[in-house]
Amino acid sequence: MINMKYICENLNFKKINYYLNATKEISRFIELAHIKKQTMILFVLSLLMAIFGVITSVFFGRTVDQLLMKKGHSIIFNTLIIYLCLRLISIIIEALLNLLSGHTRNKLIYVLRNETLRKLIVISYERFQAMKHGDLLGKIQESTFDLGDNLGIFLPEVIRRILITMVVTLVIIVSNPLIGFVLIVMIITMFYLQISAGSCCDDFMDDMVHARNERNALAHGVISNALTIQIFDKNKVVPVWLEIAQSNYIKKFTNAMTRLVLVFSPAKVMNELVLIFICLLISYINKDNATINIASFISLTTLIAIVTNEMKGLDSVLSNLPMLLANINDLNEIYNSETIDKFEVKLPSKNSSVFFTNAININKLCFSYSNGKNILCDLTLKVSRGEKIAIVGDNGCGKSTLLTIISGIYPNYTGTINLFGEELNSIRKNDLSKYVGYASQESMLFNDSIFNNIKMGNKSIDEKTIEKILYRLNLGYIIEGKLLYVNNYVQKLSVGERQRIVLARLIVRESPIILLDEAISGLDDNIARETIKLLLENTTQTTFFTIHKLEYTKCFDRIVVMQEGQIIESGSFHELLNNKSYFFERYERERNDNEIK
Repeated sequence: MINMKYICENLNFKKINYYLNATKEISRFIELAHIKKQTMILFVLSLLMAIFGVITSVFFGRTVDQLLMKKGHSIIFNTLIIYLCLRLISIIIEALLNLLSGHTRNKLIYVLRNETLRKLIVISYERFQAMKHGDLLGKIQESTFDLGDNLGIFLPEVIRRILITMVVTLVIIVSNPLIGFVLIVMIITMFYLQISAGSCCDDFMDDMVHARNERNALAHGVISNALTIQIFDKNKVVPVWLEIAQSNYIKKFTNAMTRLVLVFSPAKVMNELVLIFICLLISYINKDNATINIASFISLTTLIAIVTNEMKGLDSVLSNLPMLLANINDLNEIYNSETIDKFEVKLPSKNSSVFFTNAININKLCFSYSNGKNILCDLTLKVSRGEKIAIVGDNGCGKSTLLTIISGIYPNYTGTINLFGEELNSIRKNDLSKYVGYASQESMLFNDSIFNNIKMGNKSIDEKTIEKILYRLNLGYIIEGKLLYVNNYVQKLSVGERQRIVLARLIVRESPIILLDEAISGLDDNIARETIKLLLENTTQTTFFTIHKLEYTKCFDRIVVMQEGQIIESGSFHELLNNKSYFFERYERERNDNEIK
C-alpha cells in the first residue's frame, strides 16, 4: 500500500503550500490596492530590460573581442556606439522601473491604510472592543506601512529578477547547452534553498510582530493615562513596564533578523559560487581545444554575471517575504473579522403604513458579553410609534446595553427584536442607520468645523435648520460669534457643549427612532430640561432615553425601570409613584438628597 504521508513529506508540500498561500495573500492585497495595471507595466518593462540586457552583453563581448584582435577603428567605434546606445536604453528602462516601483509602493501604503480604517469602521463592535487600541494603532501605522513598503519592493523586484533570469538563461542554453544545463541545475538549487529558508520563518516573525504590537499597546495606554499615572505615583513602575516591553521587542527583533540571516545563508553562499564554478568549467572545456572564443567567453560570463546578480537580488527579496507575510497575518486579524454590514433585508419607506404600527417589539431578549455574565435576561418590551420611553435603573442594570443592541452594534443576542416588522439582525446596516439615531454620553466629534460635524455630509440639511437647532440648544453664541465654520473649533468646546453638538446632529437627521444613552449627563439642570423638551417635541419620533436623574422623567409617556437585566416596573411617572415600589423609593431618596444640598 502507498504511504501518502511519506510521499507528502518527501515532496515537501509544506514548503509548496507556504508559497501558494503567500501568492494567494499577495494577490488579494494587489487586487485590494488596484495595482493590476502597474503590475502589467512592470512585467513589460522587466521583459524589455531582460532583452536589452542580453543584447548589451553580446555587444560588450564583441567590442572587447574586436579591441583584443585589433580590428579596424571604424568597426570598433561602430560596435562601441551600438553598445553604448543599448546600455543607455537599459539604464532608461531601469530608471522607469524604479520610478514605477516607488509609485506602486506609495500607492500600496496609502490604499492599505485607508482600507484598514474602512474595515475597522464596519467591523463587529464586540471584536473591535476586544482589540487593544495601541495594538490597533500598530496595525494601522506600522503593519500597513511595512506591508505596503515590502510589497511595493517585493512585487517589482520578483517580476524583474525572475523574468531577466529566465530570458538570460534561455539565451545561455541556446548558445552553449552544457553550460546552460549546469546553470539551470545551480539556479534550481539556489531557488530551492531560498524557498526552503522562507517556509520556516513564520513563527519567529509572527512573534516579533506580536511583541511590537504589545509594546505599542502599552505605550498607548501610558499616553492615554498619563495624568492618572502622575496622580497615583505610578511614574516609577510604568517606565519599568515600558522597558520590559521594549526589551522583549528588541529581543524578538534581534532573534528574527539573526535567524533570517542564518536560514538564507546557504542560498547566498551558493549564489557567490556560481560564477566561479562556471568560469572554471569553461576553462576546463577550453583546456585542450578552444571551443569558446573570447567574444563568446566574455558574453557568456557577462550573461552569467547578470543571472547571479539577479538571483542574489531575488535572495534579498525573498528574505523579505517572511516579514511581508507576518504583517499580512497581523492585518488579517482585522480583515478576517466579522463585519456588521452583512444583512440583506431593506426597511420599508418612511411613508409606509408599517410605520403607524409598533415601532419596536422585543421578545425574551437575552445578552451576555464574552465573559459569559448575563447582562439582559428574558427582557420583553413593546413600544408604539411616537412613544417616549425613559429607562432608569442602577449602574450595571443593562440600560446602556439594551440601547446598544437596538442600535445594531451588538448582533449576538438571543430572542427577537422586531423593528417596524423586520427582525433587527436581518436589516441592512446602511438602512438601519437611516431609521435609528444613537447618541451616548461619550461625544464623538471629528477634527472639523461644527457645521460639518452636525451636517455629516447630508446635503438635505441647510444652514438655517442647523442655526435654529443651535439656538434651541442654548448654543446661539456659535452663530453670533461666527464660529460655525471655524475648522477644529470643536476641540475648544466643553463636555456639555460637545454633547449638545452631538444632539444637534441627531435632531437634524429626524430618524424615526432615537436612542439617547445618558446624552445630557454633562448639562446644567435648566439646559438639560430645555434639551429634553426639544428632543421630545417630534410626535412621530420614537424615543428611548436612559436617564440618571428621575426628576427629568415626568414628561415621558412611559418609564421603564430595570434591575439586573430585567424590567421590574413600567408605567407613567404618576403610576409608578402610586405603586410605591422601587421607583418611588429611589425618587424619594433623590428628593431628600436635593433638599439636603
